[in-house]
Amino acid sequence: METGGGTERLQAECVVFCQHVIGGRPDAAVLDCYTAAHESRADLFTASDRFESALLRFASRGAGRARLADAYCSFFAPGSVLRRKLALLTAILESTGSTFEVFEKPTVRSRGGWWLALAWKGTAFVFALLAGAVVLGPRHLLLSSRGESRDSATPSKALG
Repeated sequence: METGGGTERLQAECVVFCQHVIGGRPDAAVLDCYTAAHESRADLFTASDRFESALLRFASRGAGRARLADAYCSFFAPGSVLRRKLALLTAILESTGSTFEVFEKPTVRSRGGWWLALAWKGTAFVFALLAGAVVLGPRHLLLSSRGESRDSATPSKALG
C-alpha cells in the first residue's frame, strides 16, 4: 500500500520517532542511516494494509502520538511496520556515537529511585496503552473489518 516514501518524509518521521525514543533530535548520521535502511530494505518498512498506513501517518505527526501508537502496537500489533521502524531506529541510536550514552548511562543511582522510576514508567506505559486503545482500537477494528489483510490486497472471504 504505502511505499517507503521520499527522503524528506523519512527524515521527518525519524525526527519524530527520535523524540519519542530518546527525547531529542537525531544528528545527520542517524538520519542518513535511517533513510539508507529504508531504501535498502523497503519490503520490511512498507505498510501493506490500510491500518498500518493510517498508523504510520498517525505516529509520525508527533512524539505523543508515536508513544500512543507504540504502546498500542506492543500489545495489539507487535509485528507491525511501526514496531519494525522503531526497532531499527533504536538499533541505530544505540550504535551511534552521539546517542549511545542515552542507553548506556544510568539515570537513577539509588535503589529507591530505581523503584520510583520503574513505577513512573510503568504507569506512563499503561496510560499510553489505554489511550492508544481508545484512539487506535476503533480504527484497527474498522480497517480490519473491511477485509484488509497483510498478505493480500484483496478482501478476505474468511468472514463472509
